[in-house]
Amino acid sequence: MGTLFAFQKVEGNLSSQDLSQHPIVKKWWDFMADIMEVNPDNSPVSIPLEEVFYLK
Repeated sequence: MGTLFAFQKVEGNLSSQDLSQHPIVKKWWDFMADIMEVNPDNSPVSIPLEEVFYLK
């Protein structure tokens, strides 16, 4: 099984939770649902990762 890895950086007054309500995000989830683990609403399953390094 492969691993799909992604991260999201949000700037300004929005949070990642705000983006989840946007219709284009939901459309993207539906489109990608067959290649990733999803919740019942097709949102991606998210597993927290331990930060091992940070470059600034």
